[in-house]
Amino acid sequence: WATQSTWGRLVQPDTITSFAYNSKMSTGNYRRVNRRLLAEYVNQTVRFVGKIKSTQGNCITMVAPDGGEVQCQLTSAVPNSTIVEVIAKVQDDHTLMQEGFLCEMGDNLDLGLVNKAITVAHHPVMQEVFGSDA
Repeated sequence: WATQSTWGRLVQPDTITSFAYNSKMSTGNYRRVNRRLLAEYVNQTVRFVGKIKSTQGNCITMVAPDGGEVQCQLTSAVPNSTIVEVIAKVQDDHTLMQEGFLCEMGDNLDLGLVNKAITVAHHPVMQEVFGSDA
């Protein structure tokens, strides 16, 4: 589930335009979360996909796959594409601080489908399949 090839099925392969890496952390295996799940992952590193709504300096405001807005402080350059996935640590106030890569996902990723995949991966029945690192 966490491989790039899986995401390639959701978007055309050429729409993943670039990666920005933070040298402090590898890409690792982190849970993908939506806005609703952020409270369960405070002080933990997660994968978050969102659509950029606005930028202010190195802070982006994203629309989450399940709606609502989430702010993320970047340690890499502000991306050019509209939809991104970022590895970030969830802060006490449910904002994000980039800790790993930021992947530009283009402009056409179906966030509703992303949210459905996150929901399935976190369903108790699926824990045996996805485990704690889904």
